[in-house]
Amino acid sequence: MRIKDILKILCSSLLLLNFTGCSSDDDPDMPPPADDITTDGMVIYEANPALFGETQALNGLTAQLPRIKKLEANVLWLMPIFQQGEKNAVGSPYCVKDYRAINPAYGTLSDLKALVTKAHAEGMLVILDWVANHTAWDHAWTTEHKDWYTQDANGNIVSPPGMGWDDVADLNYDNTAMRAAMQEAMLYWLTEADIDGFRCDHAEGVPNDFWKETITKLRAAKSTLLMLAEGSQTALYDAGFDMLYAWNFAYKLQDVYAGSASVANLYDTHRSELASVTDKRLLMRYSTNHDMASEKSPVQAYQTKEGAFSAFVASISMGGCPMIYSSQELAYDKALSFF
Repeated sequence: MRIKDILKILCSSLLLLNFTGCSSDDDPDMPPPADDITTDGMVIYEANPALFGETQALNGLTAQLPRIKKLEANVLWLMPIFQQGEKNAVGSPYCVKDYRAINPAYGTLSDLKALVTKAHAEGMLVILDWVANHTAWDHAWTTEHKDWYTQDANGNIVSPPGMGWDDVADLNYDNTAMRAAMQEAMLYWLTEADIDGFRCDHAEGVPNDFWKETITKLRAAKSTLLMLAEGSQTALYDAGFDMLYAWNFAYKLQDVYAGSASVANLYDTHRSELASVTDKRLLMRYSTNHDMASEKSPVQAYQTKEGAFSAFVASISMGGCPMIYSSQELAYDKALSFF
C-alpha cells in the first residue's frame, strides 16, 4: 500500500474515531473521567541518555531540556541511568549492577541533581526507569544474599524463566528482606535526587502486592508521585500505578502501514485496550519506543518521514498520554539499538 493511500485512510478514519472513540462524552462505552487525574495534560519524553553524549550524557541532556520542552513535553522519563553489569552482559541498561550508583559514562549524582533542578524549573517532572524484576549477575546481592534470587533444584540462581534474558538474574519476591531492600533503593532517589516517580520495567513480572505496598510507601514520601507501569494488565491500577501502556496499538499501527492490517483492525485494538480503563488518559500512547526503534526506526516502520509523523499523530489522536521517544523527532532513518 502506498503511503498516500494510508494517509487518506487514516485521515478519514481519524475523523470517525474523534467522534466515536476519543471523547468520553461522545463514546457510550467509555466511563466518565475521574475528578482528579494526575496524568491529565501530560506529555512524556523518553530519553535514552546514551543518545545525548558518549560521556557526560546527563549534562548533555540538561543542555537540551529547552528544546525538549518545545516539544510540549512535561515529563522526562530517563531510561536506566544505573551502573550496568558486565558479567554475562549484552550491553543493556536494564542489566543493573547497583541500584544506587549512576553509570559513570552518564555522569554523577551531582549531574543528575542538576538535571532534575533544571527540569523542575522548566515545569517538567522527572521519572526514573526502574528494573525490579531482576539484576545483573555481578550485582552484590548475588553473592551477599543468594536467597534473594530464584534458584533451580540444584541451588543455582536462574534468569527470568521463559524470557530469554540470560544477561540478568531473577529476583525472588517471596523474600521479605529483598523486598525491603528494593523499597529502600527506590526511596533513596526520591529523597536524594528529588525524583518525581518511576517507569517500572516489566511491571507484570513483579507481584502486585509488592507494588501496592511499595507505591503506598513512596507516596507517603512524595504525594505527587507519578507511577508508570510497563504493562497492560488493569490490576496494576489497583496496585497504585497511574498509567499503563496502550500496548498493542503501536504494533497494530505498524501493521497498518505495512499493509498487513486494516484501519478497522486498528480501531478494534483501540477499543479493546479501552475496555477496562476508567479513563483513557491513563494509557500512554506512542508510535515507537526504545524496543521498537531497536528493530526499525519510525521512518522505516512507517515508510517515510511523512508516514512516521502521521503515525505519531494517529497514535496521540486516540486519547491518552502522548509519549515521544528520543530520536524520533529527528526522523532517524535507521534502527537505533539501545544496547
